[in-house]
Amino acid sequence: MASSTPVPDFHVQQITEACNRLATLPRDVSLPDHAATIVRIRPYFMPEGWTIRQHEHSYYEGNIILEGSATTVGDPGRRLEPGNVFFHGPGVPHAWSTPDASCLRLIVCFTVSPLARPNPEMETAYCPELLYDVAQLVDVACVAAPGWRGLASARVAGIVARMLTLCELERPEGDSGGHREDFVRGVDEFLTDNYRHPIQLEDVARHMGVSMSGLIHQYRESAATTVGRRLLAIRMDRAAALLTDTGYTLTEIGDLAGIGDAAYLCRCFKRYFNMTPSEYRVSRQG
Repeated sequence: MASSTPVPDFHVQQITEACNRLATLPRDVSLPDHAATIVRIRPYFMPEGWTIRQHEHSYYEGNIILEGSATTVGDPGRRLEPGNVFFHGPGVPHAWSTPDASCLRLIVCFTVSPLARPNPEMETAYCPELLYDVAQLVDVACVAAPGWRGLASARVAGIVARMLTLCELERPEGDSGGHREDFVRGVDEFLTDNYRHPIQLEDVARHMGVSMSGLIHQYRESAATTVGRRLLAIRMDRAAALLTDTGYTLTEIGDLAGIGDAAYLCRCFKRYFNMTPSEYRVSRQG
């Protein structure tokens, strides 16, 4: 299915550089009720007239068409254009061809547990939003600004979660309490790793592979608090430790704790500890 909406520009060299950096990220991806492990993420350019013979894998493979077009070989064959996803599971034979145009696609290979059963009627889908997810992922990895690893992991989790919507996922039986603990632990670990940087709920949701509403509901239900309050608690605890153990100024502590300027730090700290940062420092160091 084609779209008249402009799509991001993609370049093989830039995507290759981004994928090389993504290979250094943790391979495990936390998703609700499931755990995924990334096998590889890489671009693949097929020139016009190219054919890839039928083959299969021991893992799940999702192909996002970025530029050009390709045709799946089979009955029926499907023409895929930018924004189309072709997804198949382990042991599923598949083949590609580019009879009349070249094609650039991003391949995302992973395993998932418990197993997901790909739905043959949904192995192809039109997901134009994934083009922008890929563009943002490539940009984050290529720029590699402080905190990029957490943001990139969140983007990867969101892409995998979207691909798994083409599957019939099996929910694990029993162990609902264990899942809740794992979910809270996953959110808390992401917040702890990235508290120094601006964090949006969208970033956390992508990292966990859930929707914004799913993140808000599941975390509040499982942790008896909100993601925002948990993030503030982490930042306040860090600010308190810096006040106790260092002679940093309030501006420096605000930067290190992800709070912002000194005035905002003071307001948050006073509400959290019922005393100002200066009063806290005196009480601890005195």
